[in-house]
Amino acid sequence: MTTAILKYMIECEDQFVVQMPKGADVLCVQLQHGWPHIWARVVTDQGHPAARRRFRLVRTGEPLEYSTPGDDDYVGTFQMSNSVVFHLFDRGEE
Repeated sequence: MTTAILKYMIECEDQFVVQMPKGADVLCVQLQHGWPHIWARVVTDQGHPAARRRFRLVRTGEPLEYSTPGDDDYVGTFQMSNSVVFHLFDRGEE
Protein backbone atom coordinates (compact mmCIF):
# COMPACT_ATOMS: atom_id res chain seq x y z
CA MET A 1 0.00 0.00 0.00
CA THR A 2 1.42 3.35 -1.07
CA THR A 3 0.44 6.55 0.72
CA ALA A 4 1.18 10.23 0.15
CA ILE A 5 0.14 13.58 1.56
CA LEU A 6 -1.98 15.47 -0.97
CA LYS A 7 -3.52 18.93 -0.83
CA TYR A 8 -6.96 20.07 -1.89
CA MET A 9 -7.83 23.73 -2.47
CA ILE A 10 -11.20 24.68 -0.97
CA GLU A 11 -13.69 27.52 -1.33
CA CYS A 12 -14.91 29.52 1.68
CA GLU A 13 -18.45 28.11 1.62
CA ASP A 14 -20.52 27.03 4.61
CA GLN A 15 -20.63 23.41 3.45
CA PHE A 16 -18.74 21.72 0.64
CA VAL A 17 -17.57 18.34 -0.63
CA VAL A 18 -14.06 17.27 -1.64
CA GLN A 19 -13.38 14.19 -3.74
CA MET A 20 -10.49 12.22 -2.19
CA PRO A 21 -9.54 8.57 -1.78
CA LYS A 22 -11.77 6.59 0.60
CA GLY A 23 -10.46 6.58 4.17
CA ALA A 24 -8.22 9.63 3.71
CA ASP A 25 -6.74 10.96 6.96
CA VAL A 26 -7.37 14.73 7.03
CA LEU A 27 -4.34 16.34 8.66
CA CYS A 28 -4.83 20.11 8.64
CA VAL A 29 -6.15 23.22 6.93
CA GLN A 30 -3.96 26.25 6.17
CA LEU A 31 -3.59 29.10 3.73
CA GLN A 32 -1.18 28.76 0.82
CA HIS A 33 -0.74 31.78 -1.45
CA GLY A 34 -3.84 33.33 0.14
CA TRP A 35 -6.15 30.35 -0.52
CA PRO A 36 -7.31 27.73 2.02
CA HIS A 37 -6.17 24.16 1.42
CA ILE A 38 -6.74 20.85 3.17
CA TRP A 39 -3.83 18.42 3.48
CA ALA A 40 -4.66 14.72 3.81
CA ARG A 41 -2.74 11.45 3.96
CA VAL A 42 -4.23 9.22 1.27
CA VAL A 43 -3.70 5.79 -0.26
CA THR A 44 -2.43 6.36 -3.80
CA ASP A 45 -2.52 2.79 -5.13
CA GLN A 46 -4.41 2.38 -8.37
CA GLY A 47 -7.89 1.07 -7.92
CA HIS A 48 -8.34 2.60 -4.46
CA PRO A 49 -11.92 3.93 -4.54
CA ALA A 50 -12.67 7.63 -4.29
CA ALA A 51 -15.14 9.07 -1.81
CA ARG A 52 -16.99 12.33 -1.40
CA ARG A 53 -15.84 13.90 1.88
CA ARG A 54 -18.15 16.48 3.49
CA PHE A 55 -16.79 19.56 5.29
CA ARG A 56 -18.23 22.55 7.09
CA LEU A 57 -16.72 26.02 7.63
CA VAL A 58 -17.88 28.13 10.56
CA ARG A 59 -16.87 31.73 11.16
CA THR A 60 -15.92 32.84 14.65
CA GLY A 61 -19.11 33.78 16.51
CA GLU A 62 -21.49 31.71 14.35
CA PRO A 63 -23.61 29.15 16.21
CA LEU A 64 -22.50 25.53 16.01
CA GLU A 65 -25.52 23.39 15.27
CA TYR A 66 -25.06 19.64 15.52
CA SER A 67 -27.59 16.92 14.96
CA THR A 68 -25.61 14.96 17.57
CA PRO A 69 -22.66 16.37 19.53
CA GLY A 70 -19.43 15.08 18.03
CA ASP A 71 -20.83 14.59 14.50
CA ASP A 72 -18.22 16.99 13.14
CA ASP A 73 -14.48 16.51 13.76
CA TYR A 74 -12.51 19.73 14.19
CA VAL A 75 -9.68 20.00 11.65
CA GLY A 76 -8.25 23.48 12.23
CA THR A 77 -8.57 27.24 12.08
CA PHE A 78 -7.30 29.74 9.52
CA GLN A 79 -7.51 33.50 9.06
CA MET A 80 -8.11 35.15 5.71
CA SER A 81 -6.38 38.41 4.73
CA ASN A 82 -9.62 40.31 5.44
CA SER A 83 -9.37 39.21 9.13
CA VAL A 84 -12.24 36.71 8.83
CA VAL A 85 -11.44 33.61 10.90
CA PHE A 86 -12.80 30.23 9.79
CA HIS A 87 -12.93 26.91 11.64
CA LEU A 88 -13.03 23.74 9.52
CA PHE A 89 -14.99 20.64 10.56
CA ASP A 90 -14.86 17.24 8.85
CA ARG A 91 -18.34 15.73 8.52
CA GLY A 92 -17.16 12.39 7.10
CA GLU A 93 -17.64 10.49 3.89
CA GLU A 94 -20.95 10.37 2.05
